[in-house]
Amino acid sequence: MYPPAHFQEHDIKQLHALVKQFPLATILVPDVRNSLNNLCHIPILFDETRNVFIAHVAKHNPLAQLNTKSVKLLFNGDNCYLSPSYSNNKTLPSWLYSSVQVIANVDIIKSNDEKDK
Repeated sequence: MYPPAHFQEHDIKQLHALVKQFPLATILVPDVRNSLNNLCHIPILFDETRNVFIAHVAKHNPLAQLNTKSVKLLFNGDNCYLSPSYSNNKTLPSWLYSSVQVIANVDIIKSNDEKDK
């Protein structure tokens, strides 16, 4: 996995905080016609009390057809260029970024009672 482990965050509270601050997710959906993924951008809320992600999509959105399927959610936070001059030329130029990747199972809620929960 890249980036290397020493650059990865494993504190779940930090990961939840990034998702809360930047809720617009890029959703990777497998495309059966080729080896690539389709993309969809949807704001997604995370309910920590139930440990679930919650989103709304139109019934004609292809995501609405993925009940019980797995998708990958990508949440991207702040990012910026880091110049070598910032660290007295001790590092190569770099791009600093924060992101969270989640594999989620889709559970389509259709009943009005469940939607209100």
